[in-house]
Amino acid sequence: MHKRNFKIKSSSLKNMEEVIPNLILRFKQIFKMKLKQ
Repeated sequence: MHKRNFKIKSSSLKNMEEVIPNLILRFKQIFKMKLKQ
């Protein structure tokens, strides 16, 4: 049971590592759009 819990945590961590760069990219795009306006 303990190992299973750890697996879930590590997988969610991996997801965060993928999501955060995407968020940063999106934020940069939005920022550029606002700068052009």
